[in-house]
Formats: sequence, structure tokens, C-alpha cells
Amino acid sequence: MKIGIVAKGGGGVEYHRLLKPFSLLANEYDITRCEGISSDVFDYNFDVVVFSRILPIIEQGKFIKELKKRGTYVICDIDDHWILSSNHLVKKTADRFRKQSIEALLNADEVWVTHELLGNAVTLLNSNWHVIPIAIDSNDPQWQPKKTYSNRIGWAGGVTHFHDLMLTDGC
Repeated sequence: MKIGIVAKGGGGVEYHRLLKPFSLLANEYDITRCEGISSDVFDYNFDVVVFSRILPIIEQGKFIKELKKRGTYVICDIDDHWILSSNHLVKKTADRFRKQSIEALLNADEVWVTHELLGNAVTLLNSNWHVIPIAIDSNDPQWQPKKTYSNRIGWAGGVTHFHDLMLTDGC
């Protein structure tokens, strides 16, 4: 099986949801990472193309339909709602891509989500969704326990999770 992974960057979402999981499958499948997207992708004759949220191409809907017409199964992975809360760090940026996110969800053969609540929201656009957990490879050095000499408890997360952390206030 030939799988194309569209991942233009190495951000956390792409890394843990696409790059790392598919790197672990590289011995069983023919996996190619596509950092950009163009008609050259058609030459690979992928069986499956997987991407995060949107494809980096202007006529995304037309492109997805052409992939499907050629027999390629298209999977859109989405880790967050396409309409962000007003206090979200990247809300202004995400608002610009809302239409493309919706278009991707509508046209994909299948949608991967991080949790059932998001899947229920996706149902309005695409009923073929599946919860795929975030892939954490516990063998990676970054996840290995380190001996500490402190009695403190810490929290680690990106700045985009500040409001998530505030939900624990008063616990």
C-alpha cells in the first residue's frame, strides 16, 4: 500500500498525529512525506493520502475530488474544532482557514479526530469519522523519566493550552 502523508512542517500536531505514527509503519507500507502539494502527487499513484486539517493548495476541493477520481482514499485528520473560541491564541489565523477546513471535511473519504466530542461535531460535515488517539512513542527520549530531587509537580504544555489549564482553577 502506498501512503502519502502531507506534512509541510514539523509542528506538534503533524508530528504526533501523522509523522511519528506513520514512521512506525514504514517497514510495512510504502510511505512518502509530501511537504507541499501539486499535481505531481498524482504521479505517485497513492492508495491513501492523509493530511492535517487542510491541504496547502488553493483549489483544495477540486484537488481532493481528483485524487478520489483516480482511486486514492483521502483522510483528513483534525485535532481541534474549526471554529475556535474567542480566547484561542491562533483564532484570527484559524478564522482565515475555516472555509478550507470545512471543505476538507466535506470532501474527505474519512476524518480522523482526537476525541468523540469533536467527532460528533464533524458528523454535520462527514459521518465517516474515527477517533485516532494522539501518538506518543514512550520510547522517545523526551518521554523517558528523569530523576528529579524536587517535591514539585509540574505541568507542560504550549501557550495555546493556557485556557485549558485554567479549567483546573479551584481543583
